[in-house]
Amino acid sequence: MQALPEELVELDVGSEMAESMNETMTYTLTTNRLCRNNSIMPVVILKALEVVAGIFLAESCAIEFIERAV
Repeated sequence: MQALPEELVELDVGSEMAESMNETMTYTLTTNRLCRNNSIMPVVILKALEVVAGIFLAESCAIEFIERAV
C-alpha cells in the first residue's frame, strides 16, 4: 500500500470519472497492491479526485454497518 502513491502520481481525472469503477487505473492499481477486490480504497481515491477536480464539493463520507440489515 505504501508504494501506491508513487503509482497514482498522474491520473486522467476525466478518464477515471468516465470509466466504470472496475475499469479505472485507480481500481486496477489498488486491487493489485491490496490483493483483494473488496477494498474501499478505490472509492476513497476516486471521491478525492472528484473533489480536487471540482466535480463535487467536499463532504463527509462514512460507511456504516447496520446490524441485521443484510
